[in-house]
Amino acid sequence: MEALEKSVFCVCMAALGLRLAEGILPIQRFAKQIRVLFTALLLICLLRPLLDMDFSAVGQGLPANEDYAEFAELGDAARCEAVAECVQNRLQSELDAHHVECEILSVNVHIQEDGGIEIDEVLIGGSTLMGTVYLREWLGNGVRITVGEEAVP
Repeated sequence: MEALEKSVFCVCMAALGLRLAEGILPIQRFAKQIRVLFTALLLICLLRPLLDMDFSAVGQGLPANEDYAEFAELGDAARCEAVAECVQNRLQSELDAHHVECEILSVNVHIQEDGGIEIDEVLIGGSTLMGTVYLREWLGNGVRITVGEEAVP
């Protein structure tokens, strides 16, 4: 960060010096030479702080490939949880809209390779008979609906 501050300060000073030199020297025939000189000075001012920086620690803080796999698994699990919560909230709101006294306790989903969402199981409580009827209508027969601990056929 200190190198960046030095670099910005040097650039500002070089630009100020260029502006002063152009104002002091009224002769237009030296304008190109002054610009070339100050452009070179400006480049030196920009690059000099970068030469002092230590780039040896740039690649040392990266985790190994095994850690990336672990992070990917954690990310997939978090995404599945978020999708399951959204599906659960949506199903619950639909049941509430139809005045069914059934509570969606949890939804088990997994995300397929192509990005599709597949609902594996829905755990319900309350008025399970009406809830099961609506859920079967909306989700189809392939989804396992569980009442508390027992599965509904």
